[in-house]
Amino acid sequence: MTQATNTISPAFGYLTSNTTPEISSGRMKRNIHRVLGYLPVIGTIVGIARIIIVSKIFSVDPTFISKRTLSRSKWHVVRGAIESLSCGALLIIPDIVVTAIKYLKYLDNCLSEYFDGK
Repeated sequence: MTQATNTISPAFGYLTSNTTPEISSGRMKRNIHRVLGYLPVIGTIVGIARIIIVSKIFSVDPTFISKRTLSRSKWHVVRGAIESLSCGALLIIPDIVVTAIKYLKYLDNCLSEYFDGK
């Protein structure tokens, strides 16, 4: 997985059992929030909530925040801004692309483990 995809993947793409070792209820909630962000009025609420959550993370103590977290949070703010403008439907394309990239990386790892084992 490229560095760019790894940085934006928390804000974009769907979480599947193959690409995320999270428990299934956590994956389901995050995927539902992404889908709700596509809807015009509900997406506005989801987008504003996303921005508020990121701002609360930074209000605690920004000195403890890593560069990786900072970079990922920027993408959540970008996604939240798009959703809050009721343009969340535009996020379907990057979500599908990032999910496909993650899944192809997963398949590549599985195939390399399979052929390395023989």
